[in-house]
Amino acid sequence: MGTVDLMREKKAKLLKWIPFFTMLAILLAGYTILIFQISKDKNREVCIEVDNAVDRDETVGVEMHIVKSWDDKRKYGWDSSGAQYDGTIVNKSNYTLRDWRIVLLMPGKSHIDSSWNGTYTYEGNDIVYIPDDSIGMNVLPAHESNTFGMVMYSHGLMNIYRFQVIGYLDKQLTDYPLFYVMLCMTAVFLAMIIGNMVVVLRMRKLEQRRIMDEKIIIDTLQMLAKLIDAKDSYTNGHSDRVAEYAVLLAKEMHMKSDDIRFMRYMGLMHDCGKMGIPDSVLNKPDKLTPEEMDIIRSHTVLGGKIVENFTAMPGVRECALYHHERYDGKGYPEGLKGEEIPLLARIICVADSFDAMNSDRCYRKRLKKAVILEELKKNAGTQFDPQIAKLMVKLIEEGKVRCDE
Repeated sequence: MGTVDLMREKKAKLLKWIPFFTMLAILLAGYTILIFQISKDKNREVCIEVDNAVDRDETVGVEMHIVKSWDDKRKYGWDSSGAQYDGTIVNKSNYTLRDWRIVLLMPGKSHIDSSWNGTYTYEGNDIVYIPDDSIGMNVLPAHESNTFGMVMYSHGLMNIYRFQVIGYLDKQLTDYPLFYVMLCMTAVFLAMIIGNMVVVLRMRKLEQRRIMDEKIIIDTLQMLAKLIDAKDSYTNGHSDRVAEYAVLLAKEMHMKSDDIRFMRYMGLMHDCGKMGIPDSVLNKPDKLTPEEMDIIRSHTVLGGKIVENFTAMPGVRECALYHHERYDGKGYPEGLKGEEIPLLARIICVADSFDAMNSDRCYRKRLKKAVILEELKKNAGTQFDPQIAKLMVKLIEEGKVRCDE
């Protein structure tokens, strides 16, 4: 895969994850705000002033009545009236009331003689009732009530009409509108994850199938290439090597991944026309006659005809037909020049010529590295595309392509 394709693939992967990370950031922020609000409300003490009634439309209702009363001038050494007060507190809200207490706003001085379901303290004239937490009375669930009472002495019979209820109202998660918003967003986020997993699994399956299909194609083409190369013992493995060099050149040119893959196919099939060349001509050790040279050169036209209907591989016909064209226009079969020659065919031309120089042939031994480099440089711009020849030289000098010293 070329550098450009790698960068494009990395960018595509990053862009694919942006919606997920954005949604995740929103969810984290939303839940943080929700938790903060719950914590804030949980620790916020409320003070509710109520009158002596439980049937009014209020958050909390308090009602306190005198059940019985009496006069007792000797109890505390002063004229006093005693009374039993029974009280009821009703939580009319949808929230639990916890750690609560009631301040009885007294119209005058008084003295608590006894009490039940809680204790009493004084704040000036006012009396503070604190429920008994040992029996769980300090927690009052929504829409429930508790009772309390006391025996109190005062100067004259005293009615209590006003109260303050102080405590904490514990809201539930479902009491916050933000909770439902976050619930919907979480559902959307999970749907995105599940959808992405389904897509990834499908893509993985398709990729496995593509790899298998490509392996079948490569194996088939390699088998055909071996049949082609088998006609000449000196060119055994030639098509495989040309394919390898062509792929290296395509990568150096930063071609697209699909073009690089096709380049391998082109290398394997470029000499398919040799199937129609007689062995007596193809393997002749002596110098070929002009007529025999024409027969050899006809393998390009034969190759073009063999693969002309092979539309699944774009460029395969052009590579088979034009890989012996020269950059200066003196090649065959059509004498194309420069950019008129398809790019893939120009790449195959350099790869094919290099392997020919780097292999033993029936009429000569392989050339040395220095000679090959000299030939590539000397024929750049005449036989070869100068830029592609330059890249081939670079591959040899960097050791990515080996040849005899």
